[in-house]
Amino acid sequence: MSADTLAQIDQVRTGDFTNQHATLLMVLWRPFYLHLDAGPGWVLTGQLLAFVIGSYLVLRAVFRPISAAAVTAVVCLVPPVFGMLGYLGRDTWFTVLLVLTFGLIVRATRVNWPARGAWMGAALVAAWLTLAARQNAVPAVAIACILLAGLLLARWIDRRPAPPSLLSGRWRLVLAAIAGGIALTIGIVGTQWASNAIVGADDVNIEEYTFIYDLAALSVRERENLFPSEALPSRGMRAVDAYWNADSMLGYVFGPDPPIAVPPLRGEAGPELREHWVDAIRDHPLEYLDVRLDLFLRQIAITRSAIWIYHPHIDPNPYGYSIRFTDVNSAAKDYVEAFGNRDLDGGWIYSIWAYLLLALAAAIVLVRWSRGWVLAAVGSLAVAVLTYQAGLFFSAPVAQSRYEFPIIVAGLLGAAVLLRLAWARRPRRRPELA
Repeated sequence: MSADTLAQIDQVRTGDFTNQHATLLMVLWRPFYLHLDAGPGWVLTGQLLAFVIGSYLVLRAVFRPISAAAVTAVVCLVPPVFGMLGYLGRDTWFTVLLVLTFGLIVRATRVNWPARGAWMGAALVAAWLTLAARQNAVPAVAIACILLAGLLLARWIDRRPAPPSLLSGRWRLVLAAIAGGIALTIGIVGTQWASNAIVGADDVNIEEYTFIYDLAALSVRERENLFPSEALPSRGMRAVDAYWNADSMLGYVFGPDPPIAVPPLRGEAGPELREHWVDAIRDHPLEYLDVRLDLFLRQIAITRSAIWIYHPHIDPNPYGYSIRFTDVNSAAKDYVEAFGNRDLDGGWIYSIWAYLLLALAAAIVLVRWSRGWVLAAVGSLAVAVLTYQAGLFFSAPVAQSRYEFPIIVAGLLGAAVLLRLAWARRPRRRPELA
């Protein structure tokens, strides 16, 4: 449990919520925490169950039950997955809930009505929770909503005759599903916006972390302090250079004597920071894209090793949380850290770019060439994660492996499905006649 985890637990305990973390999941957790003493251990159990069930349902698209269970166990034990499954935080929750959403959709495609409707309803609830885990999950959730809309519309749209000037039945279904999925996504976003307003979540302007990283990077490249004086009173390049780190902007707001107050910046500082960020991008558009590309390449472990491959301990806290089963925990840590170094930089198995390519292959093959809903649903999980990855390209304020947990899982599940399909389609030798 990191400082972020403990901050979320503090919100659950006090009821004072902000929009920095998974606000609505905290709201849902609070009554269980207060009245049933459902602490972090229960959340850990829940996220593990959700991940195993979701992965199993996705793999059942092509595997028999025992095989799907075995492959699920293997995926759970792959070090980049194993290390993150023990972390309590919204990066894990987002990934777990997204996999569960698509697992439920896969299950819905394999049963008939009215059972299909029940599974679709469960998938819609899981999609709602997925968006509650991360505010930037809208594109990924939209893919799930489009699938759900398509399944619903497919029951009757092809039966309705279309005027000759309109597209074919298949394309009518695709366009209608996209429109319906977007409408459904807007509905989910609307309910969550209203829910945040009802609980009175404080807006802490988390986008300011991204503004700080981009302005610092562009300032270093242009050798000009592009920060507003309201946010960074120290002028010139001395403060910018002193705290610059290509992997993170955290030095500017945390640690001893940080030069920028911890966001949200109050008064004129916040709006001025946003305005200077916009001006910097407008004045240096190509340099801005190069800054983002540089961070992305570091993020996916192309230009450097994967960073902080897992959270190895429970941070100091006033609640008395500590590791109970120390021997088992030590063995688990030794297993994960065997694939990294003392600084928790990842080894070869943490080559994020490889999982990205696997997810891309699954998206292309399963969506483009599938002839039914089942494989399209599996491929759409990869598409959803890739859309989320595209959002990270422009929004990530640091390079850390936890951001890449969704692409690792989607790559592994997609690769397993592709391998099973390839095995099933292999040429078989006919027995020779005696």
